[in-house]
Amino acid sequence: MAALPSADFDLLAPELETVALLEDASISHNGDPVDYVLFPHSGAVSLMVDLADGQTVASALIGREGAIGTLSVFGPSSSALTAIVRAAGTALANPGAAISRGISAKFRDPARDPDSHQGDAGAASARRSLQCATSGASPDGTLADAHLRPH
Repeated sequence: MAALPSADFDLLAPELETVALLEDASISHNGDPVDYVLFPHSGAVSLMVDLADGQTVASALIGREGAIGTLSVFGPSSSALTAIVRAAGTALANPGAAISRGISAKFRDPARDPDSHQGDAGAASARRSLQCATSGASPDGTLADAHLRPH
């Protein structure tokens, strides 16, 4: 989030919430609805994959470089992973729909992005913004309010 230009961050800021990541808290489980994108500031979240034989294995560790729940930017979906907090910390949480609206608003308003009216350049800029919003992230996950508390 720190890498976003201030005008882009301002589009997302109204619905951003700082949440505490509590050690061993479940953020999402395989099959849970994905509604929020979570951007950890500190702490670490382990992404776990359920195998066909019933075992669960860690597949990634997400920290301040990444995000969880990025599929929610594209609309309703279900998590394919389980996300468990392994080291307590804090994160910014934003509804995926709010991020999607922010991206759409940016590219409807030429004053926000001079490339937006230049065809391929505008599309490339949109892809860069989306990549920035989802950089280093798992494509799955969600924010479960019952397991995270406002900071």
